[in-house]
Amino acid sequence: MEHNELEEDYFLIHLEGLGNNLLAIQEKKQLEEKEYHSISREESGTYSILVDIEKRTGRNIYSLGVHEECYHTYQFESVSFQKINDFAFDGFEYDKERKVVFYGYIYGLYAVKSGDDYYDVITGQKIPWGVIHTVSERETKDDFETMIEDLEFIQGHKDIYLKFIEEVLRLLQEGANNREAAVTRYRKNYHEKKQQEDFKLKQQLENGKRLREERRIENAPKREKVKELIDGIRNSD
Repeated sequence: MEHNELEEDYFLIHLEGLGNNLLAIQEKKQLEEKEYHSISREESGTYSILVDIEKRTGRNIYSLGVHEECYHTYQFESVSFQKINDFAFDGFEYDKERKVVFYGYIYGLYAVKSGDDYYDVITGQKIPWGVIHTVSERETKDDFETMIEDLEFIQGHKDIYLKFIEEVLRLLQEGANNREAAVTRYRKNYHEKKQQEDFKLKQQLENGKRLREERRIENAPKREKVKELIDGIRNSD
């Protein structure tokens, strides 16, 4: 069967810093008790949030006085919370401590490709390469069934999805920019220190060569005397 050129190819994008590759759709929001159905049973849940962390790039080279560069970035971390409401009734779980309403997981961002770039199928927003961990084309029946399930979920939470994804991409890109800047600082510092070290080594080699030449000139008469003595000894009967 010939490929229909009008067919759209779809891709699943997993984001950087997302350990289990599941994206927890959520929003920061404080709820009143009347806005959810309380439960009395002790039960805990988990979801992932984007947190600000400090990382380092490069390595310490003490002989050059070069050190790792620190930068701030963002990654997803799993958090536990006490369930206080009934998900079956409300369609969400409320983390009262953090004031986060968690709606559910999707497997990642779905995208179409134009040129070398990928664009979110819902927002049309370009997904920066700096925030992409993996890309896989949707090809199998299971791939499309999962995609349909996720899109149906997004359809029911579109406004939340739009705001959440915009914030996630912005923060992940900010972290990627910070890392790139740190790498640039490290390479610049390394290059400068290496140049200084190479210059010092070159000076030492040139100084050593000059000293050896000066000693050679200084010892020329003695060297000549040594040569005469050797020749005399060799030629004597």
